[in-house]
Amino acid sequence: MIIIYGIKNCDSCKKAVKHFSGVAEFWDVRGSPLSEETLKRFFDKFGEKILNNRSQTWRSLSRSDKELGPIALLKKFPTVMKRPIIENVDTSQLSIGWTEKVKNEHELT
Repeated sequence: MIIIYGIKNCDSCKKAVKHFSGVAEFWDVRGSPLSEETLKRFFDKFGEKILNNRSQTWRSLSRSDKELGPIALLKKFPTVMKRPIIENVDTSQLSIGWTEKVKNEHELT
């Protein structure tokens, strides 16, 4: 089973959902915030790469918000997460972004 974490109106998330149509579950982080445990797991895997510091959300943050730790920042502003994050539940494989490499990493058999 594959879970795609992102937001509904993200073009990259839409492409990933279409690619994995029928075998993936989509998790809208705006509508259903991620648990602290999940955020920590993602941060452990991706580090600071999990933050999209080129996003509109990031640019609109105050200096004090930007100084929050990554987990607190993602809990308060879930759309600052780089997306999609794709998780293969069966293999525990995680990837971030939507590239050819990511498609190949999660190739369906």
